[in-house]
Formats: sequence, structure tokens, C-alpha cells
Amino acid sequence: MGATDPGNAYVDVAAGTAYDDSLDIADYEAYRAFGKPVAMGEYDPTLGGATSLGGSFDTTLYSSRLLQNYPAVAYWVSWHNWQIDDVQVEHQAMVSNLNAATLLQMPSTITSSRVRWKAYR
Repeated sequence: MGATDPGNAYVDVAAGTAYDDSLDIADYEAYRAFGKPVAMGEYDPTLGGATSLGGSFDTTLYSSRLLQNYPAVAYWVSWHNWQIDDVQVEHQAMVSNLNAATLLQMPSTITSSRVRWKAYR
């Protein structure tokens, strides 16, 4: 528990960040050590890596890496495309890369369209 950890009574999810073209999560065991559900608050290829790949990142890697190597991860959040000044940063979003539709249809991927989230209001 680090200096920024508010304590077990205030933490519901241990969420970290990882930016790696092979989607490695170097601190995975540290997140698990909290004994809370694990998530990736930001989980993407190296910032700029997908940009340099020109949209050739295979988004199905999210599912295979999580299932095979990081099964405790309950969810992840990915970047989007954005603009810095007048320069458009492309190819960060899943939809700008390969197989996004396939990823969203995989049985291991749960999207908001497959959850009756409105029933939990």
C-alpha cells in the first residue's frame, strides 16, 4: 500500500494503467495483492505505438492477453483518437485498428449492449 492508497475501506477496485504494444501488465500481481477486483483504467499499446503502426494493431489481443495472462482483470478502458493543437492523433482507438468488431463480438468480451445495465439504476 503506497502513499496514495486511501485505505481498504475506501477502495473498491484496484485499477492501474499499462501502455505496451504486446499489452503486458507489469504491475498485475501488485494490483491483485490489494484483494479487490482488478481493472485497467487505461490499457493500450504504447502511446504513439498504435499511431506508428498506422492502425495495424490487432484489437483481439486485448481478449487473448487478458484471458491467458491476466484473468483477474474484470474490465479495461482503451484510448480514443484525439487532436493535439491542429494535429489529429489517429489509430489509438480500437475502432481505428484491426478486428474491433470481432473483439466486441467475442464471448469473452462483455459490452454495454450485452448487459441489462438500466435494470440496476
